[in-house]
Amino acid sequence: MLHASAIASVVTLMDLTGAARFVYARYYAPFEAFLFVAAIYLCLTFAILFFFRYLEKKLLAHLNP
Repeated sequence: MLHASAIASVVTLMDLTGAARFVYARYYAPFEAFLFVAAIYLCLTFAILFFFRYLEKKLLAHLNP
């Protein structure tokens, strides 16, 4: 479900890895660049996931017994 969400249109994985490649090419720091990009993507993914869980609970509260 998350792969087809709007995150792909806002911040794609290709954009993030492209920025990491730029940092790697300029400063020769591959681990820091790619680990930072991975952390950003992980934070964005979990934020979206928790937001949709909260929204689902809020909007479907009338279905709970």
